[in-house]
Formats: sequence, C-alpha cells, structure tokens
Amino acid sequence: MPRSKMRKLLPILLMFLLAACGGTRREGDFGGGGKITKVQVLARALDAQREINDGAIAYDLRDYGDWAQGHLPGARSATLEDLKLGRGLPDDKDAPVMFYGDGALDQSAEDAAEIAVAAGYRKVLYFPGGWRAWSGQPAVD
Repeated sequence: MPRSKMRKLLPILLMFLLAACGGTRREGDFGGGGKITKVQVLARALDAQREINDGAIAYDLRDYGDWAQGHLPGARSATLEDLKLGRGLPDDKDAPVMFYGDGALDQSAEDAAEIAVAAGYRKVLYFPGGWRAWSGQPAVD
C-alpha cells in the first residue's frame, strides 16, 4: 500500500480503535514505588467535555500560537519541558489533569500523561483526538 494512503488510514484506524475501547483505563506500575496509577483514555470529545465539567484541568500541548487561536474551555497552554519541571501542574496530586495535543498523530499528550504519572498524579486523563477531534477537523490534512 502506498505510504500516502497509509498516512490517511492510520488516524482513522486509530480513532476506530479508541472508539472501540470507549475510555478504557490503562493500569500498571507507572509511577514507581509499587503504586498503581490509572491513565484514562478519553475516546470522544464528549468525554473530554464531561471531565472538564467535572473539574479536570486541561493542558494543551500545542504551541502557544495554536492555543491562542482556540483551545478546549479553560485549557492551559503548556510544553513538555514545563511539565517535566513541574511548572503549571497543581500541587494536589489527586486533582484530575487532562492532556491533549493537535490530534491522533501528536505524541505530546501521551508523553505529558506519562510525565504526570511519574510525578505522582493519581487521576491522569489523555485525550488522543485532541484539538482536531474537539473542533471537528479531519485527523490529518
């Protein structure tokens, strides 16, 4: 199959897979110290909206210019470097934190979720559809 077709099919297949999982939780020894931390994958924009309504702090991992043009309600602009240094994350490790990037092919939100888990946050949410799913844009241009 030509590479261009694969690039177009991959995000579609990923979204089908995520929809089939329907917000499954990935569990394991993510934070070290024998503690089990859950990362919840949010398959739909509706799930992300529900979590924001319930108090989750959303972090937009796209560059600041993209964030300034539009973002999820109340989302904070952040970089992976900020998060690695603990900048912008709440002091309360029980606070729900949600990470998203541009879309299904943007790895930054998953990386951010792993950083939060390693920092000891206990309710970490990952919205792989990101801004594209939220705003109704195609997964890939």
